[in-house]
Amino acid sequence: HDRAMLSHPSPGFWTHGTVAHALALPPLAGRVPKAMLEERQASTGEKDSVIPRAVVHRLDRGTTGLMLLAKTPRAEAHLAAPFRARGAK
Repeated sequence: HDRAMLSHPSPGFWTHGTVAHALALPPLAGRVPKAMLEERQASTGEKDSVIPRAVVHRLDRGTTGLMLLAKTPRAEAHLAAPFRARGAK
């Protein structure tokens, strides 16, 4: 059987059942810095979404795909740069 998990909190899943929640619970708790679990910020400093910084990108095609996660702010910057420049391959 295929299993699925939401990438970020949404209606009906504000407190459980997402990758964002899994990163904050054992056995992963403490392996990802708290700053990476905070909501991403827009360039204006305002909250951009409920997606945590650790979720760098979702490569979706239909309903399946790949999720790219970062463990540190440095990794987030390195992994996100090609997507921002539209140069990821």
